[in-house]
Amino acid sequence: MKNQLFKLIFIVLLFVSIKGLAQNGNEFSIASGFLQLKEEFNQGMVFDGVQFDFQYKKSWSFSKFEISYQPEVAIGVSFDRKMTAVNFDLSPVNVTFVATVFERNAHELKVGGNFATNYNYQAYPDLHSGHLFWFTEIGLSPQIEYSYKWKNQLVNVLFTNSLLGFVSRPEKNDPYFYSLKFVDFIKFAHQDLKFGSFDKYNHTQISITYIPNISGKHSFALGADYEDVYFGVRFQKLIYYLRWKFSF
Repeated sequence: MKNQLFKLIFIVLLFVSIKGLAQNGNEFSIASGFLQLKEEFNQGMVFDGVQFDFQYKKSWSFSKFEISYQPEVAIGVSFDRKMTAVNFDLSPVNVTFVATVFERNAHELKVGGNFATNYNYQAYPDLHSGHLFWFTEIGLSPQIEYSYKWKNQLVNVLFTNSLLGFVSRPEKNDPYFYSLKFVDFIKFAHQDLKFGSFDKYNHTQISITYIPNISGKHSFALGADYEDVYFGVRFQKLIYYLRWKFSF
C-alpha cells in the first residue's frame, strides 16, 4: 500500500513538473479556398467551387519537441453544368509530433509525424438524390517543417504525405439507395475499411505560413490539400486555400 502511494505521488509530481516545463499555445484559424471534386461514379465530372474551413490548435512545446492537437471542420459547395456538389470534411483526431533536428542562425528544420482521422462526405443532389458518398482515412503521415527567421518575422514551410492507414470508399453506386440519416455518416464511413499504403490512396498537404511579427498574434498561410483514392472507383479532391491564424 505504501509503495503504491509513493508511485502515485511520483507520477503526480512528474506530470506537474513536465506540465510546468511545457509551453502551451492556442490557435484558431479560418480558411477559404478553391475546391475541386472528381468522382468517377459521376463519369469523371469535375465540380469547381469554394470551401470554408475552421480549425483549432492546441500545442505543447518541450525544448526541441512539440506536440499539437488540431481538430478541423470544413464545408464546401461546387458546381458543374449547373449541377451542385456538397462537400463536408471532419477531422476529430489530428495529432502531430515533431522534433527539431537542425537549428542554426535563422534556419530550423523539424521532422515528425501526423496521425489523423479524416472523414470526407459528398452529396450530389442533382445526380443522386439522397445518396451519400464518402472517403475515410485513418492514417499516419511523416511531416517536415522548415522555418526561416529574420528580424522579427518568420516563414514556415510544411509538407506532409500519407504513408499508411485504413481507408473506406463506396464499392458500388446503388441507384435505389436513399438515406441521409445521421447514423449513416458514422456507419458508412467505417464500412469495409481496408489497410494499405500507396497502393490504396495518397494524401498530400503543403503550406507556407508567414508571420509578420513573431511576438504578435496574427499569421497567414497559403496551402494546398490533395486527396486521391484509387482502389476501386477513383475519387480525387483538391483544395487551394488562404488561411488566417490567430494565436492566444
